Amino acid sequence: MHMKAIWTLFFLAAMVFVNGQSKTRLDVAFENYQNPLTGGFEAPQFQAIHLNEDGEADLLVFDRKGSAIRTFIYDENMAFHYRYAPEYESVFPDIPCWVIVKDFNLDGVDDLFTCGVTDPVTGIEVWIGKRENGHLSFEAFEHPHGAYNIIYYNRDGDYKQLYVGNNGIPGIADVDDDGDIDILAFQPSGGYLYYFKNLSQEKGFGSDSLLYERVDDCWGNFYEGGLIPDIILSKDNSSCAIPNGLISGSTRHEGITVSILDKNNDGLQDLLLGEVSSTHLIYIENGGSQEDAFATYKEVNFPTDDLPAEMQIFLASFILDVDHDGVNDLLVAPNSQFGTNTDQVLFYQGVDTNFNYIQDDWLVGTTLDLGTDSYPSFLDYNSDGLMDLVVGSFGLIGIPTGAETRLYLFENVGSLNEPKYELVDDNWLDFLAFSQFDKSFTPTFGDLDSDGDQDLLLGTLSGELVYLENTSGPGNPVSFKSPVFDYKSLDSENNTIRLAIADVDGDGLNDIVVGGRNSYPLSEGIGSLKAFKNIGSPQNPDFSNSNVILGLGQVNVKDSGTSKASAAPRFYSDNMSSLLLVANETGRVAIYDTDLEGASYDLISEDLLGQYLGRRLAVDVADIDGDGYLEMVIGNERGGLNFYNTIIQTSGEISSVHDPSPTKPLALYPNPVLHFLMVPEGVSQVEIFNTMGQRIRSVQVNNRKVDVRSLPEGTYFLKSSEGNARFIKKGK
Repeated sequence: MHMKAIWTLFFLAAMVFVNGQSKTRLDVAFENYQNPLTGGFEAPQFQAIHLNEDGEADLLVFDRKGSAIRTFIYDENMAFHYRYAPEYESVFPDIPCWVIVKDFNLDGVDDLFTCGVTDPVTGIEVWIGKRENGHLSFEAFEHPHGAYNIIYYNRDGDYKQLYVGNNGIPGIADVDDDGDIDILAFQPSGGYLYYFKNLSQEKGFGSDSLLYERVDDCWGNFYEGGLIPDIILSKDNSSCAIPNGLISGSTRHEGITVSILDKNNDGLQDLLLGEVSSTHLIYIENGGSQEDAFATYKEVNFPTDDLPAEMQIFLASFILDVDHDGVNDLLVAPNSQFGTNTDQVLFYQGVDTNFNYIQDDWLVGTTLDLGTDSYPSFLDYNSDGLMDLVVGSFGLIGIPTGAETRLYLFENVGSLNEPKYELVDDNWLDFLAFSQFDKSFTPTFGDLDSDGDQDLLLGTLSGELVYLENTSGPGNPVSFKSPVFDYKSLDSENNTIRLAIADVDGDGLNDIVVGGRNSYPLSEGIGSLKAFKNIGSPQNPDFSNSNVILGLGQVNVKDSGTSKASAAPRFYSDNMSSLLLVANETGRVAIYDTDLEGASYDLISEDLLGQYLGRRLAVDVADIDGDGYLEMVIGNERGGLNFYNTIIQTSGEISSVHDPSPTKPLALYPNPVLHFLMVPEGVSQVEIFNTMGQRIRSVQVNNRKVDVRSLPEGTYFLKSSEGNARFIKKGK
């Protein structure tokens, strides 16, 4: 039987294992980061929540960008007192835009108020927290008064949808101090603040019901200024404020964040507002009563008695006791997916009735976050046998110089079996100098000119290709020539492109594979990839726009309901197999068995990852811990990284479980070696891999000798059932 057919049958048999196998996170260490692998943050929302049963309030962080949930356990033994704990994330529903945590039924388990999760309407859903045998879970609260499972309110005997726009965040708290949870939300176009009173207590149901009535159409009597960031206070408590000539219905908008707090400890609820058009927070002080709120004072640049909160656009505020000193603190972050994405969490410590500014990178300073988008790629740049990491990104936003695009180099300073990364260059190859001309430099490495070393190819936001030839030769630290922009004038017919280097037509020359934001139209349907065939010679690669494979392998990773594919390809090849991984816009990583004709690839799994990390993923694989299995690094639109074990062996075989080979180091000598490598007694067969994790050959051991004379000079890994080791082959 043809080798392709054998592997296809094997992969189809293994497919059930890939789809059913739970992937495990790999906790890779990064120097100077306590919580490196959160995946990054862009527009985080912060809520105190009890994740375990230790009595201490922990932290739920929901990021509006990518709708990603991150959970942290409070641990005062850590330098930063919150430890990333991803094991709790899977218990939460798929929240799309905002979440507020309240134990509304006072059963000792926190509940969730969220924007619409299950129903296609704009409203508020409620999820009841439960704890059984120590395990936290949530189930949807059943609302009885309408067609959808959202909160309704009573208005003159008729039940109406309690509308809250998805762009903002409502205020949810016990406004009138009667023991149940009320809601403050702006009318759909802004302007006046509606007060929805919970009548659970009044109707004798205690705190565990959600019976709302709209009792005030301009709570506090003020008027929110629309696209003009200001507040108009009413002159008296008997009438609502009226907008002036500059503020009219034509300037209305949907997008206000509301935080409820009693800042001055007078027993009345005050407000902090963030507006879609404002770079600051607005404070409103309530000088009325429990029954009749009345805004008597405002600060449009809060806090004026300390460093005012300021960011590029649209702020959100969160009131919680993050330092566990018994006094609520203030966190401020962007509520926009397009706002400031670096040093974007302001921490103000609560002291008496004031908030004192402490720092601008609370929590985010403990995690690896490179701004918007992250495109990781493995490379042993210094040829020490350990796989390093290069990460491109769209860049940092909200800084004085504008968005900065660059490449980051993380050196593996660990060991063969225990990788550890350190940022050694935050502007590798000086691509920041080109940031004003293009963005989103997406790196991939491969031997494009067949000289035995790894060249660098980059995709860009504009769709151009950038080529840097490596002239170092096999086994040496990389040394790149100056970048060649608009390489060969190749037309990717796409933008924000991601690249891969692989021989897709079996002619012995490496080709260029392109994916990107958009799909490619085919005669039947669409495709996600375009391949430029190498029409040159081994040492002189050449490409043209007329020698392409459109819709390579008939791969299509565009999901229904989204306009983007954002296909990010990566090939992994071994002597016996070739695999293609393609990450996409919605957070999937598909894996295919490939052939040498590029006609049709066999889908092994449409979701190798099996869990949601965020949108716009990028992926690479390598065996970075010497266990005989490939590890995955995942980038995403929030600019961070995640690592995962896989069940793909370095041979390309797919196992039913991740069962690492022994990691006991073998004693090899001489090392470096020229002709014969000596191994310990008892080793009968070894496998040799290159630094990309590709198996070079399987060798029978003869009298403890391994013949390496035919290997090119360079760094290799030797693996056997007894252990493994790294060795260097010297040149002749």
